[in-house]
Amino acid sequence: MPLAEIRLIAYSLLLALAGAALALWHHDAIEKGIADQKSADAAATAKLQSETAAQTAALQAQATAAEHSYDQELSDLRAYVAAHPVSLRPIDAGRPVVSATSAPSPGAKSPGPSTAGVQQVSQGDSGVQPGQPARSLGSLLDALAASADAVSDTLREAQKVLP
Repeated sequence: MPLAEIRLIAYSLLLALAGAALALWHHDAIEKGIADQKSADAAATAKLQSETAAQTAALQAQATAAEHSYDQELSDLRAYVAAHPVSLRPIDAGRPVVSATSAPSPGAKSPGPSTAGVQQVSQGDSGVQPGQPARSLGSLLDALAASADAVSDTLREAQKVLP
């Protein structure tokens, strides 16, 4: 075999060996980079998970406090309503709303001239039947107030929970 062919084969083997070494080194460098990135990702993930857990705990504490506040407020309202019953009755149509006037006090100004052109308003229907006692509207107003309180409390709870 001529010397030129031997050199060509030797150079080819040397070049192949260098290529294999370069590929092996490149593969090891890539594997090391992947391992480094995985460890960095794991550290960042752990940090984010701990921050998320802390934020979740804070939000749960706020929600629990709002719920307890809501329950306490409803309990206080119910206790107040129970301690202060309301009895409202419509005015009896046969009874005057304003008491009769007494004699003017000495030195008091006299009323001015009556206003002309004031439109008269009808007496209306109070719902009271003559000779029968007026029924209480307190229970209807209590129901309305309880409904308004429930809506108000729900909105307050939402305001405490939401930033």
